[in-house]
Amino acid sequence: MGRTEYEKQIYLNKDNMAPADLLSTQESDLTNINFVLKKSSMLGIKGRVHDGNTGIAGIQVDAFSNQFYHYLSVFTDENGYYTMTGLKDSDDYIISAWSNTHAADFYYTKLPENDTPNYSAMNRLNATLVQPTLPYLNNIDLILNPDIINNGTISGTVYLSDGSPVSGIIVNAWSYELNEGNFATTDSSGQYIIKHLRRVSSQDASEKGYIVSVSSHQLVGQTYTYQAFPNTSDNDTATRLETDIQNIDFSLQTGNTLTGTVVNLNNQPQGNVYMTAWSSTEKHRLETITDSSGAYTFLNMPPAMDYVVSASAPNYPVIYYPSA
Repeated sequence: MGRTEYEKQIYLNKDNMAPADLLSTQESDLTNINFVLKKSSMLGIKGRVHDGNTGIAGIQVDAFSNQFYHYLSVFTDENGYYTMTGLKDSDDYIISAWSNTHAADFYYTKLPENDTPNYSAMNRLNATLVQPTLPYLNNIDLILNPDIINNGTISGTVYLSDGSPVSGIIVNAWSYELNEGNFATTDSSGQYIIKHLRRVSSQDASEKGYIVSVSSHQLVGQTYTYQAFPNTSDNDTATRLETDIQNIDFSLQTGNTLTGTVVNLNNQPQGNVYMTAWSSTEKHRLETITDSSGAYTFLNMPPAMDYVVSASAPNYPVIYYPSA
């Protein structure tokens, strides 16, 4: 009995785990846990998995319907072809395959003007939804080659504020319109190349272009703040960039400083007061202690508009700035 002859069934008369009836054997034996098998649907799809030219054997092709929470998989033959039957009558199947070579999932994607796919998306959100048919829906091909369409690059160098290059910094590129992107890490010379980006021309950059950014980092006791190109902490003011562009450089910036003094009602400086500053948007917390003159300083604060500053000392209630 093959998978395509009868539908998978989970007790009681369910086809997936989510609504299945739970059974307990703690108190007694269970009897009459019976199944009545149903013939599988004859709806199906077929296609080929290849690298843009040559078929790839032994690749697992997955189909998933969120509507029915239904999942099936098959493997490609020696020429990269596959046929999958027993699918539900649903129009929301996502077809995908994992590539060990590229360490990534590829999703069936078809442009309206093409009869067959000319690339496969690497982001699930960009997959083309499929409705299986009888006869089987054909040409549901998967192309495990990111360079066919995702061959754009963005490159540059990341420096510290003193002008020296810095390694190990993650640089991100993301297009909100395309809903995809990639990242790279700087090498020992501070250089990075973000690869496998879907190409965007300079004419389309304002709409589909990539925001390139470095996240906040802790390096040698310094906090370097989030920065999008060119030198902004606000994505709304960042430049959307085309691909195949170079010299997208960053100079890491330390955060800002907040200072103040703590006194009592008699205007006497208070030392050893525990001070905190917290930003909900940045999810960033800083702590310090006032000195003998009551002074305190928070260093390297990421830019934010919602810092809450508090003072706490024995025999005093916690005070939040501005105090009454």
